[in-house]
Amino acid sequence: MGFSIAGMAIMLAFSHPESLRAITQKGKETSYFVKVSANLCHFLVAQIVALLCAVIRKSGLDWSPFSYFGVLTLLYAVFVSIGAAGQLFNTAIIMNKAAWSKPGDGNSGDKK
Repeated sequence: MGFSIAGMAIMLAFSHPESLRAITQKGKETSYFVKVSANLCHFLVAQIVALLCAVIRKSGLDWSPFSYFGVLTLLYAVFVSIGAAGQLFNTAIIMNKAAWSKPGDGNSGDKK
């Protein structure tokens, strides 16, 4: 879970103004930045649910359907992590291009 939060923190900490302008898309509610943030939050929730299932199971609850649910949640969190990693990579590509684009050349996120 810490790596997920760290990924978002690093993305914000090393953001160039042009990069942020490109991914926030003038504050649109459906901007790329909001989508990445929502997906990382979803990934965190999946990890938390999987961790809670493991803790509850380890505490002595011996109920087979719960164990299967815990394993399925763990697998789901693993697959969501692949999507989150891909989205962070796409964000890096966008921010790289935006940081080196000239204002007004159409690549800086100033489009409507």
